[in-house]
Amino acid sequence: MGNFRGANIVVTAATSGVGRACVEALASEGANIYFGSRGLERVSELVEDLRNKYPEQKIAGVSVDLSDDVDVQNFWSRAGLFFEETPAILIANQPGPPPLAWPNYSVGDLRPIFDEFFFPFVDLVIKACNDMNATGKSSRIVLISSLSSLRRLPSMGYSNLIRTALRGLVRDLGNSYAGSDFSINGLALAAVLTERAKSFVPHSGDLVTQADIDKVADTLPRGRFMMPCEVARYALNLCNLDRQYMTGEMLDLGGGISEHY
Repeated sequence: MGNFRGANIVVTAATSGVGRACVEALASEGANIYFGSRGLERVSELVEDLRNKYPEQKIAGVSVDLSDDVDVQNFWSRAGLFFEETPAILIANQPGPPPLAWPNYSVGDLRPIFDEFFFPFVDLVIKACNDMNATGKSSRIVLISSLSSLRRLPSMGYSNLIRTALRGLVRDLGNSYAGSDFSINGLALAAVLTERAKSFVPHSGDLVTQADIDKVADTLPRGRFMMPCEVARYALNLCNLDRQYMTGEMLDLGGGISEHY
């Protein structure tokens, strides 16, 4: 799929869903991987699994809180120490903020949300961008966000606001560093069947059932959810270290979902 053998790659929010699918796909392509996610137990389990499958590759994972400025900066610095050089690729998978219907908003609610879900993540992306460009080598950042960066999603006020700002960041950084062999692009996702997505599926019982999921899937233009492994394939295409023209773009993976759908 790409020239990833021996490439040093960092992935965030990597132990489940889209992040995990990216890690597993990259490892299968021969990449060295340093990943972070909340929950030390799940991090340790994934590290052990990958090292058993790919013993000749460098694999490490750490528990990191992407809402903590210091934790985020240390995470990126430790990745460089692990690889003994600046990583060539960052897949920045952004955790989602909680739902919000604006009539329920109270004054003062917004700043903590930005402090947790926006500023530390932006700091990571910009730090990586500057460090990668300083190497003068081919490098890539792929930011994985939500379709709410392009189209308003009902009852997702925080996400609509934060992810729109991230789309602007991708375009601005792409323009600012367009003269080098560096690119930053993003994926805007809609109906991807992750554990977080399942938590939003309407259900009558205590747990979400497959019937509940199928009922929602039937309302989607494609008639199904997108799977994390499908997102990973798009991400790996954007990560390819061969000389790449596209930069500063967000690819809309909405599967036909429109603003008024």
